[in-house]
Amino acid sequence: MKRSILVLTVVSLLLTACGSQPAPTPTLVPRPPTRQPTATPRPTHTPAPTLTPVTAELSDELAELIEWTYGAGVFVLGEVQLVQQAAQRMLAEEFDELEVLAAQFGLLAVLESVSEAAEEIDPPAILESFWDDVVGLHHDAMDAFESWLGEETDAAQMLQDITPIVTQLEELVSDAEIALAAEYGFDGTELADVRQEALGALPDVFDVEDLQPTELPEGAAQVLHSFSYEQYEWYHIIGEVENTLDTPIGWVKIVATLYDSAGEVVGTGFTYSEMDVIAPRGRSPFNIGIDEYGEVDSYELQVEADHGELGRQDLLVGSHDAYEEYDWLHIRGEVQNTGDTDADWVKVVATLYDGAGIVVGMGYTFTELDVVPAGGTSPFDMVVDWWEGYEYYELQVEGD
Repeated sequence: MKRSILVLTVVSLLLTACGSQPAPTPTLVPRPPTRQPTATPRPTHTPAPTLTPVTAELSDELAELIEWTYGAGVFVLGEVQLVQQAAQRMLAEEFDELEVLAAQFGLLAVLESVSEAAEEIDPPAILESFWDDVVGLHHDAMDAFESWLGEETDAAQMLQDITPIVTQLEELVSDAEIALAAEYGFDGTELADVRQEALGALPDVFDVEDLQPTELPEGAAQVLHSFSYEQYEWYHIIGEVENTLDTPIGWVKIVATLYDSAGEVVGTGFTYSEMDVIAPRGRSPFNIGIDEYGEVDSYELQVEADHGELGRQDLLVGSHDAYEEYDWLHIRGEVQNTGDTDADWVKVVATLYDGAGIVVGMGYTFTELDVVPAGGTSPFDMVVDWWEGYEYYELQVEGD
């Protein structure tokens, strides 16, 4: 739906521009409640399409189909011209690496939007051949662009492939305008003006500002609590980090600095939150392991994060329980894939708490099945080797 808005933008421009012209012949919009045919009869012999008013009546339904089809055709022409411009500017060495990336993202969004919107358009008979040809040329342009995106071809080859497509689309749109003028009395010059206005409304895919990520506010990720212990000549810091925002965060990095009693640094280390992406107002445990350190008296933690995007939300933890075996705590259970696609790398994360809700341990594991089928399940069995003071645990799951 979001991508279809790109085509709707062109249609909106058509409505505005066509409705503002004072021409007495019928126009695409606005449409009066009852449309009356023009009083001038169709000539008995017309050697070539002309702009002579005709008696053909334009129903509301037909007008809407023409608006969609013509508007989408104009947009396809515009998108392919953008690809052509990208190739020309690359050959002229006007782009740096970021600008190339901006152009690729922008062009891909525009091309994919037309592919999706094209499926919703049922062209009227007068534009059926026009639309079939436009869609075919759109796919040709998509193929050329994807070859460049996949580095199978360079900018010079893409320009060579795209230029004749642009020429053919320009001819198709021009022919469509002539046909509409001949059949329904539209002013061909007026439609050409609308076409240029619509093309001018295409997004600026060469603007790198849209790719510059906004910085997260200070305190977006905060360590709620942590503790440390030594085990097998490693210094561990386990804790829990919270996303304080109403949007997801990712790449949450926790950095530890160890100090001795004199305040001198005796070790450093870092890790990332166990959950790759922390949901809005969500939490994730972490475990920093440091193998080279001196006599530790205290430590400090710092956190940094970036914007994140939540993954699939159709993985659920089913039944589960915990049991002790030797010095280990086992948490076993089952993950349910309630989605329509198979799930890879399904990870289960456990956070252990004491009676006051303070973190006292954590662990993670992957499901026994490498791929959890759509609608299926897989068991898991997690082993936690530090769980002193544990009263209860909470589980989270993520996967691809």
